[in-house]
Amino acid sequence: MSRFKVRALRAALVVPLLMGSALVASAGHAGATVNTNETDRPKISAGDRDFGNKDIFGFLSGGIVNWDETAPPDRNTCPTFTPWISGILYVNNLAWQSTRVEVQYHDSAHIELYTWDSKTYQPADNKTHEYVISDSAFGSDELDHVIIKIQAFEDGSWKDVGTAVEYRPQDCTSDPGPYDK
Repeated sequence: MSRFKVRALRAALVVPLLMGSALVASAGHAGATVNTNETDRPKISAGDRDFGNKDIFGFLSGGIVNWDETAPPDRNTCPTFTPWISGILYVNNLAWQSTRVEVQYHDSAHIELYTWDSKTYQPADNKTHEYVISDSAFGSDELDHVIIKIQAFEDGSWKDVGTAVEYRPQDCTSDPGPYDK
């Protein structure tokens, strides 16, 4: 089967499955709602490392950040936002080089609330490899944005090689309005 046919088949199957998985995963949260209008599409292109999904033609398009919104258990004005982050980490021609995806969760003052790291991937050859990244690790009513990073292990430490930032929906009373800026 040609490479084009394989990619087209994969894109035709994987993207709907990822979207369906988002709906199923979010349905497991008590009181959670899924608003497909609140889905962001992060894309990171960092040389031989990419994050997102590839379209039917093999071009990098965005991954998925779907903001699950759960009603607050108390009288808090903001719901709990839990971003479900999904995409594919593409690693090309990087034998024995370690790569991972890190997600940092921040409040509106850019204070880090939580950090999640994917598994570390280290291909044994110089071929193209694809690794599915999918998690909804943290939620909070204080959560304002997530920073998704591709990291490479170089010279004894993790280095950022690509970054995407996605913001939650603006629907809390503490959010600045369009004229408050």
